[in-house]
Amino acid sequence: MQTDTNQSQYADDTLTFTALTCDSFGGAAYKLYSDLDSNFDKAHMYSEVFGGYVLSPSSTPTTPTSTTTTTGH
Repeated sequence: MQTDTNQSQYADDTLTFTALTCDSFGGAAYKLYSDLDSNFDKAHMYSEVFGGYVLSPSSTPTTPTSTTTTTGH
């Protein structure tokens, strides 16, 4: 909306979007990953997406554990 008077003036903008391609994705603009796939490898995904990034062992998810503390009175 644009105006410099008391009259409203509406203007429509035409936007163009061009996605960038990625050499590591074979020239595609994106790549799909899913942890539901039995061949999914999180470390490999990080390496592809973040250009050779090495996932540290502390970054890998672990199974939560629970501890119970009992105190007597």
